[in-house]
Amino acid sequence: VPYGTLVPAGSKTAWVAGRCFSATHDAHASCRSMAQTMSMGQAAGLAVIQSLEKDCGAKDIDVARLRDELTALGQMLAIPNHPADTSRDGWKNNLVNDKK
Repeated sequence: VPYGTLVPAGSKTAWVAGRCFSATHDAHASCRSMAQTMSMGQAAGLAVIQSLEKDCGAKDIDVARLRDELTALGQMLAIPNHPADTSRDGWKNNLVNDKK
């Protein structure tokens, strides 16, 4: 989900996450489940922190830094180029493999 969809048009200090983000009808269909909405909330929260730290508006944050922070926290922001480990503790391996 692109960062810009979390910032309402004309807003300087507001973020939205979950089902109220900006998207087409088709895009909403794939992004309205709990996992995706929680990820959007995490991204919006980190963006707020960065905005407060830099004393800047929602559209002026460093999106590359936001992506790095989300990745460091285990967010998968790109489609992996390897099959996921679906074993009991496979999520740990998936995080390690994505950093290669």
